[in-house]
Amino acid sequence: MNQSYPAIITGLRRGLFAGLARVFLSLLSLPYALFIWLRNILYDHKVLRSYRADVPIVCVGNIACGGTGKTPTVIALVRMLQASGHKPAVLTRGYKGSDEIPADEVLVFNRALPDIPIIVGADRVASAQRVLGDHHHDIDVLVMDDGFGHRRLARDLDIVLLAEPLENVRLLPRGLYREPVLSLSRADIVLKTYDSQCAVRQPTGLLGLAGPLQLSELQNRKVLAFCGIGNPVSFENTLTQAGAELTAKKRYPDHHRYLQSDLDELADIAARADCSLAVTTMKDFVKIQYHSLSWPKKSNCQLAALDIEMSFSEQTETMLAHRLAALFAD
Repeated sequence: MNQSYPAIITGLRRGLFAGLARVFLSLLSLPYALFIWLRNILYDHKVLRSYRADVPIVCVGNIACGGTGKTPTVIALVRMLQASGHKPAVLTRGYKGSDEIPADEVLVFNRALPDIPIIVGADRVASAQRVLGDHHHDIDVLVMDDGFGHRRLARDLDIVLLAEPLENVRLLPRGLYREPVLSLSRADIVLKTYDSQCAVRQPTGLLGLAGPLQLSELQNRKVLAFCGIGNPVSFENTLTQAGAELTAKKRYPDHHRYLQSDLDELADIAARADCSLAVTTMKDFVKIQYHSLSWPKKSNCQLAALDIEMSFSEQTETMLAHRLAALFAD
């Protein structure tokens, strides 16, 4: 028997199973697509009512799963509103968080916006009512994180982020899209965070265990890149573009909760790859700090987080400033 036959048969089997899996997932996408379509129709025709708050609401969201830059965009918009004399609060779902363990985004918001109320809850209407009813806060605008599909709370400015061109768009669970491209018609602004002429995630520095570090610390350094986010490739590419030599990588599931054993393993990986710097995302870094985990003292590798901000082109920033100002015009 020809020795290539088993390989051919195995390949055919794998191809068949993969094809059947795609068909099965496509069938599962149909009821999901029907649900999304029906829900949007009911809201569009006012059969389902949206609650309108007493202050303007700015929503930052996307139509795909994974990282598109929502967190740094929310932070940038809040700072723009503060600079204009407004008093914003942030509404966030707190995905995969609890009363005992805050979600990744909550920890990042608390660090970046220490003087801003961060209201956590899956029910955005209840969150809005709670912060606006709290007389300790004189809030005049709400910024909703990851809320494009949450239509119970009416918004005055809907901003949707796209991290890549719209190609091969497939709904869950067949693909990674929460809503069809047609849903973008509801958006007031679509920001392409992969296009430097629109908006781009820009590294601004590093944060080590002992404090801030210059971004230049990455230059010509052997680096271990590790993260537990939806789009690890984007993070790794950013490190490479900043001058790091990625000699080792470790990817964890999205929203991974770190244990001490993880850090011990990472230090061993860094040692084997002769890395002098282990760099992660700010979301991962704040979780490591929150759980009081220790980077092994015996390691010759330094732990740091890449600090990233959303950088808008001059045209985009002018447009955003104009649209935000219009929210308060009588």
